[in-house]
This record gives sequence, C-alpha cells and structure tokens, in this order.
Amino acid sequence: MQRTHTLISRSCTNVFALLALLVATLVEGQVCPSLLQRGSHAQRLATSPRLRIVTVTGTSIAERARQMLEVVKPTMTDADSIVHICDPGCDSALNGSLGDITEMPDTVFPGDKCTMCLKNPGEIAEAEQNPQKWISASGIECPNSEKAYECPGKMKAQMKFVWGLIHEVKVAMASQAQVPEWWMLRDDDTYVNVDAVMGALSSYNPDDLVYAGHRGGMPGVPPEQDPYKCMHGGYGMLVSRGLAKKLATEYADMWKSKQWHGLHYDGIYLYDFVMGSVAYSVPNVIIDDNNSAVLNNTAHGEYCLEDAQEGRPMTANCKNAMPYVHYCLQRAGNC
Repeated sequence: MQRTHTLISRSCTNVFALLALLVATLVEGQVCPSLLQRGSHAQRLATSPRLRIVTVTGTSIAERARQMLEVVKPTMTDADSIVHICDPGCDSALNGSLGDITEMPDTVFPGDKCTMCLKNPGEIAEAEQNPQKWISASGIECPNSEKAYECPGKMKAQMKFVWGLIHEVKVAMASQAQVPEWWMLRDDDTYVNVDAVMGALSSYNPDDLVYAGHRGGMPGVPPEQDPYKCMHGGYGMLVSRGLAKKLATEYADMWKSKQWHGLHYDGIYLYDFVMGSVAYSVPNVIIDDNNSAVLNNTAHGEYCLEDAQEGRPMTANCKNAMPYVHYCLQRAGNC
C-alpha cells in the first residue's frame, strides 16, 4: 500500500509539473512540440527525473544494443531515460536507431588517441599475429621492451563508461532541470528491469552517497581481502544523485586519470575495477551489494549467452534478456 501511495504521489507531482511547464509556454504564445511527445527528454525533465541510464556501445555492435534496448524500455517510466555513449560518427551511422546518443571524442585521450603499452611477451606475439585488431602506434614511448598499439574497441570502450557518466551528470547539473535521482552505468548487453530496481532502492535518500549493484572483484577472495573492490560491470552499477555529482566533479580528474593509466600501461583497465577503487575511496559512501531485488532484476548478457550455449538452465532474469541471446546465437555466439 505504501509503494502504491508513493507512485500515486509521484504521478500527481509529475502531472502538475508538466501542466505548469505547458502553461508557461502557452503564455509565451507557443507550445514546444517535443513536450507533447510521450517519453521525450523535455517531458522527463519536467517530471522530476528518476533514473538516467548511461549505456556504452559501438557502431559495429549497435544491433545488439538495439535488441537489449527493446527489452529494457517497457520497464521504464516517463521519469527514466537512457543515453548510449558511442564512437565519433556513430549518431549519423546509426540513423537514430538507438535514440539518445552522445559521442565520446578522441580528445579524451592524451594525443587524441587511445594507446596501450603491451608488456606481456605472449600478448605482444598475439598482437603481431593479428594486425587487424592490434594496430601499431607510432611516436608513443613505452617503458623497457614494451610495444605501443592503438586500443582495440573493447579496451577503448572502458573510457566511455568513465567519460559518459561524468559528461552526462555535468550536462544535467548545468541545465535548469533537476538532476536525476539515480544513475546507472551498463554495457549494451546488460538487462535491467528498471521499475523493479528503482523500487528496491526507494528507501535511500538519493542525495546520500549510494553505490549499488552485484559485488565484483577477484573470484573466491573474501571482500575484506580483495584489493579490487567493485561492482560487477556486466550487471551494471547504480549510483545515487549525491554520489554521481561527487564523481563528476571532485573525483572526475582522478577517475579519468586512473582509467587512462590502467589502459595505457596495460594494467588494471576494466572500468568496474577502476570505478570501484574510486567509489570506495569516497568518505561516507554507502555500499549496497546484497540487495536481492537488484540482483534478481539485472542480468549480464554475456553470462546468459554462455548458459544458453552450454545447455545450463536459464535464470528468470536471463530469460528476460532472451532477444539479445537469440541475436547472438544467430551469429554463432559472436557478440
């Protein structure tokens, strides 16, 4: 009953906010057409935004992003929104198929190019045998006998998570609208039941410093002994408005620097490890990595695909992600 009352109150507030905005535009003698579109960005901002999902994808894998988007959208309300962080030129190449797209410029990286210094002899040998994936980077200094290469797509994408959240939060903070209460970072194959997850986090004050998701880190290592505390990136991770603002301002430079250093020097470069090291260092951060409603309403598409390929029973959340799994299986699991 309390949850129902909360939803009714939120709906009433949303309606009054939208009516007020429409009246204001009518006084000026015109109504912005986009305000009349269900789920438009302007409408969501007018209705006290609840969740902004920052999704990382790429031009070459946009179809899998579209498949998962179709599964996630029905679980969203008009107070929720989703943006895809993509490559330069992605928006025009995809012709609007993913809706809201923000392109990460190469100027994010020093020298306007993502580069890596491979130090493992086996990795260097593999890179030399696969010149289509690993392109030598000229003019890049690497220590000792390491060799410089341009970052392959998966590695370069790690910076999209960092830059994407920082950029989108700063855009929201600079606007005249309210900053969304919650933010989610996810890969484009991550399933999430948005309304269920938001209900699971409704007891928190969004202006507190909350970091939520599936616990990640080193397999089999107890949390207190794990040097890489983090949330598992494959399932997505959620941060409250308070923590999002802090990460996008006070911790932004450190976060971007740690991510670039991990990439360039072939170290800890996966974004969830890097983000974990930053988020856990924030004083008074609240960690929620054991919330059953969050755990049961998100799914890692890659793991779901492995279950399907190897004949293991599909969990309920994986079944919700089946359109993505079917798409990947049609491509012989090449996702």
